[in-house]
Amino acid sequence: MTTLKWEWGRILLSGQQREFQAGHLEVDPDAGMPYRRERFTDIGEIVQGTIILDKEDAEFFWYWYKNDLRQGAINFTYFDCVKDTERVARIIDKPTDVPISNKRQISIKMMFIPQEIKYKQYLAVNDDRVLLVNDDRKVLVQDGVMFL
Repeated sequence: MTTLKWEWGRILLSGQQREFQAGHLEVDPDAGMPYRRERFTDIGEIVQGTIILDKEDAEFFWYWYKNDLRQGAINFTYFDCVKDTERVARIIDKPTDVPISNKRQISIKMMFIPQEIKYKQYLAVNDDRVLLVNDDRKVLVQDGVMFL
C-alpha cells in the first residue's frame, strides 16, 4: 500500500496553532461523583492553519480530500517544519474554503499520529560474542548491539 503525500506546500510556522488532543473523558453519572478516565494511550498533536491555493490547485485538493483521503479517514505524510521531519497525519475536521481575490484560502485542522518509538538494546561488551537464549537461539552481539 502506498502512502499518500501532502502536495500543497507547508502551513508556515507563523500561521500554525498547535495543541494536544484531550486525553481524557469526563463522565458525570446520574448519581455519585463525576469522574475522569483516560481515552488514549498516546496523545496526538493537533495543528491547524491555512493554505492559499489558486483555483485549479484548490479543486485538486478537494478531489484528493474527498476521494483519496475518504474525507479525512485515510492518513497521509506531511513535512512537519517544527520537528524538521516527515510525519503521519490525518485531517480531523472538514476543511473550510474561503475565496480571497482570485485564490482560495483553505483552513486545515489535522492531527499528527503518534509514532511508535523503537529502541535498540545495547549490551556492555567490548568484543563480538555469541550468546545463547532460552530456546537455544543464537544472538550475535556486535559493537554493543544485539542481533537475533
